Amino acid sequence: MDERKAVIKAEHIKKYFPVKGVVGKKKAVVKAVDDVSLTVYEGETVGLVGETGCGKSTFGRTILKLTEPTDGKIYLDGEDITGYSERKLRKYRQKMQIVFQDPYSSLDPRETIGKSLEEVLQIQGRKQGCREKVLETLELVGLSSEVYDRYPHEFSGGQRQRVGIARALILNPVFLVCDEPVSALDVSVQAQIVNLLKKIQRERKLASIFISHDINVVRYISDRIVVMYLGHIVEEAPKDELIHHPKHPYTKSLLASVPNMNPRERKRHVALEGEIPSPMDPPSGCVFHTRCPYATDKCRTEVPEYKESGDGHWVRCHEV
Repeated sequence: MDERKAVIKAEHIKKYFPVKGVVGKKKAVVKAVDDVSLTVYEGETVGLVGETGCGKSTFGRTILKLTEPTDGKIYLDGEDITGYSERKLRKYRQKMQIVFQDPYSSLDPRETIGKSLEEVLQIQGRKQGCREKVLETLELVGLSSEVYDRYPHEFSGGQRQRVGIARALILNPVFLVCDEPVSALDVSVQAQIVNLLKKIQRERKLASIFISHDINVVRYISDRIVVMYLGHIVEEAPKDELIHHPKHPYTKSLLASVPNMNPRERKRHVALEGEIPSPMDPPSGCVFHTRCPYATDKCRTEVPEYKESGDGHWVRCHEV
């Protein structure tokens, strides 16, 4: 039994989006997240990786209750918040925050950085010491007090993302979702932001989910890596275990796509081919069988069990 403190616990989360047909009638549903369970512990960073469209960002927003789950349960510090209204959720919002991919679109261009951050505190009922708290948080993310009276358009992408991180941290959350926070930044700036997030997570013992399609970035920042494909978790393991001993063909393919100077490492995996199927019409059996070089008749008809193979390594594959 794991004795660590579970900060966020998602059980059998589903998020389906209806697709309208003619005259507004529901034609089908997009199964963006389909029966996903995940627990994140205090002080742990879980990397959530997969191709664009696999459902990882939708899952992150759903467990934050930014979008309502179709089914499943969400627990924050052991409390079931699944059915809470937005009004009842307000006091819990300060405990769970998000860093968005595009910091510019998530900042009000008409307000200074200082006022935008003060507003976060005021929404939660804080009236005194707001300016001091803002300046303290800006310093935490490596920005000087001079930025307080400046506007978002006056900053570089990396600086705006630091502001986005400051806004997420100013309420001292216990859980943080980072949704592709460096994908829109230059490579040199990416390293700075990832190092900053890693430092803050370590110092504050935050539970966090770091969402990315780049398994190299996820490898650097995470303690545990979870691989998603077409709305499902297909593999999960401690970082080094998953990188050095991947078991699912999809994980192996993701690793094969990463440039590697070691010829032995390059030979290990098969590159991924084909397009990801539509979540409106997912394949029967194993959802990966249409792209898997090892697929059998069993894979095409039977859903594989999610099973542990030792060392905290879980995989959803008939052939493992």
